[in-house]
Amino acid sequence: MPQLMIRKKWSGGSASRVALVWWFALAGSLSAQDTGRSAVFDRLPQLCAPTQVFASELLKVYAVSPVRKVFAKDEPAAWGMVASKDRIQLSLVRNETEPFFLVLRPAAELQNVTISFAWASPPANSGPAHPAPTWSYRRVAEVPVKGISKWYGMLGAETGTIPDPLLSSDAFTAPAELNSVLLVAAETGFDVAAGHFVGTIRVHADGKRLASIPVELEVWDIALPVRPALQTLTHNLEEGSRASWKFLQEAGFTALKYGPQAPAVRLDENGELQIDFTEYKEGLDVVFGELGYDHVLVPPSLLGSISQLSKSYLGLGITVGSERFWPIFDRYMKRMGDFYRSHGWEDKVIFYMFDEINEEHHALVIELARRAKLQYPELRVMITTHVMSDALAAALDAWCVPWHFFATKVAHIPNWQKWQREGLELWAYMNSLYTLNAQASLGANRFYPTVLAKYGYKGNFWWGIAYNAGKDPWTELHRHGNQKQGMYGNGLLFYPPRQKETPGFQPWHASLRWDSYRQGLDEYALLTQLGDAIAQIRRSLGEPASAEVFSKARIVHWWGSLLSSEFRWHTYRPDREYIHRFRQLLVHEIQTIRQQPPGIVAVEYAAGPSISSGTVSIRGVCPAGTRVTVAGQRISDARSGKVRNNKTQWTADLKPFIFGTEVPLQVGRNLIRIVLDDGRGKTKTFYREIDYQVPPAAED
Repeated sequence: MPQLMIRKKWSGGSASRVALVWWFALAGSLSAQDTGRSAVFDRLPQLCAPTQVFASELLKVYAVSPVRKVFAKDEPAAWGMVASKDRIQLSLVRNETEPFFLVLRPAAELQNVTISFAWASPPANSGPAHPAPTWSYRRVAEVPVKGISKWYGMLGAETGTIPDPLLSSDAFTAPAELNSVLLVAAETGFDVAAGHFVGTIRVHADGKRLASIPVELEVWDIALPVRPALQTLTHNLEEGSRASWKFLQEAGFTALKYGPQAPAVRLDENGELQIDFTEYKEGLDVVFGELGYDHVLVPPSLLGSISQLSKSYLGLGITVGSERFWPIFDRYMKRMGDFYRSHGWEDKVIFYMFDEINEEHHALVIELARRAKLQYPELRVMITTHVMSDALAAALDAWCVPWHFFATKVAHIPNWQKWQREGLELWAYMNSLYTLNAQASLGANRFYPTVLAKYGYKGNFWWGIAYNAGKDPWTELHRHGNQKQGMYGNGLLFYPPRQKETPGFQPWHASLRWDSYRQGLDEYALLTQLGDAIAQIRRSLGEPASAEVFSKARIVHWWGSLLSSEFRWHTYRPDREYIHRFRQLLVHEIQTIRQQPPGIVAVEYAAGPSISSGTVSIRGVCPAGTRVTVAGQRISDARSGKVRNNKTQWTADLKPFIFGTEVPLQVGRNLIRIVLDDGRGKTKTFYREIDYQVPPAAED
């Protein structure tokens, strides 16, 4: 029996085509703005616009999205439209931290300012087994930037003092007629119950309460994983120690470029390679066993860079690729493989041999990878290069693609997908995201993990997180590059302690740019959950769901396209606060797709945040017997019909079926509801939000 596909194109209110041998008598018109009570409302979440949440003669308080950069000297009028509401409304999943800016603007200077948090009453769903969410906050500081950033085609035009480092929650002075910006975060653990929580945020100065702001917190019944789903690779901070590794692990890193001190290597009097693993093993016991990192790189982490090859492999004075090099390389890789394998770490190691290596050395890379895997078969091999070929891709396990390079082009994306299908894992790094003084830097770092998910990337590499050319970043930020074209903040995502009070490692100060990226890791994890759920439902629905339009890659690509049309960040959507709507829609999708009846909804689209067509094609797949309604219009009653003796005989179809329809759009944001009803009391609603922008020529 063939599958049933119901496809309906609306033009003037009539159906123009229904596929295969079954026909449906349907009439009416579709509207993308039908009304109805739902979990996703037509109005945007509160943080999509700055909101005044408290006002008195002495103090005004605003809730602002953390992707909007708020300067101390900003007048609220400079933010554009400022809404007004008597409460703060937030939402998050379990095991998540969700931040926002609480902006205090006093009429007169305030001393010893702090904030506190309280629940209005013990929530009904809390208790010993289900504690309430917790709160924390950090104060935003500003650092001096003397000039513009101009590099990798990106411009950072902000100068003066720029908000970036995050300070502790110590009491502070709030100057008059200036903004004191606090990054406030609600936090949930795995054991926090889903539901609605009500509480209060209080502002104090000199021991007196100046403001009490109601806060509502919606906890969705989804939990993020223990560890980030996206691999994030970096080097050590100031030292390779347990304290610094723990700090980075808690910050969200999953892989270390250097990690523990490399094993001591020497050649004995007979020319035999001798390796002392004692200290190296002690370090890896901490990195893998105690802290749970996913990966380290085989030391030494680089055999060369760009066009240069190391002239002292393992510190032995031997040039990489020379005649003397190969037997030592073979023995070293064999010994390293045996060592990792003996401790159960053989699959936790990446051989990252070159950084931005030029094409002239690709033949050497292929030979190095071949020989390394002969000695250590479980080894994963990765390089960074802007040029890839079939031969090189076949030799590698992972490719770190420099997204900020002009040599990396949109035209290469089909090749990415080809090599991905053949088993090559993709990582990326995009150095332009470091740009401290670009207006969109916070939103770009927040969007970046979602865009990585859009293209199926598994990891991200930050080449530096604490680099400032030996200068004190609190007083003199280094401009990385030359005097005409350089970048403030390149390699710097964490600020050192301003004063070291005790010897040893002390926690560094995260930046707003890092915190934005760290929050973006949550969206990546949610997209991963969605993709896994789609893969499971496709299997349950069988052959009709095997169409490419319902694939995990295609669906996740569409979601990523809501934030970006391409991979470079000048193509990210400009309304950065949309991330809060994106999260709302995404979480609802995950909750919905797990409910009955099973089904997948896809959109045929123009791979970007907006489309220029006045209609959008909605397609889906669901079980037999499902009634489908799109934008308020029934498009199927899940019956198939055959004409016999000039009469239609209706029967219930027994197999899952594909449905499709064209929905006309209004200019602007269109919220489309797709309802699946099994006819036995199980109903669920999908949402698709489409931004229709009329092309300039059409406006004329």
